[in-house]
Amino acid sequence: DQKSRTTFVYNEKGKCTEEKHFDEYNKLEKTVQYQYNEFGKKQSARTLLPNGKLKSEKVYEYITE
Repeated sequence: DQKSRTTFVYNEKGKCTEEKHFDEYNKLEKTVQYQYNEFGKKQSARTLLPNGKLKSEKVYEYITE
């Protein structure tokens, strides 16, 4: 039996831009969207509820010396 399923969407550079998480009934649980900076590192991750409303947003900061 399938417990859950995740589908991934990639951009032309091969970076994951979106994850869709489904439960065992094939119902969408959440969507995670990723944005990248000009260096190809993660800039932010937004988690959306199935109705499209924002659940959380994570911003990544990198220290460059």
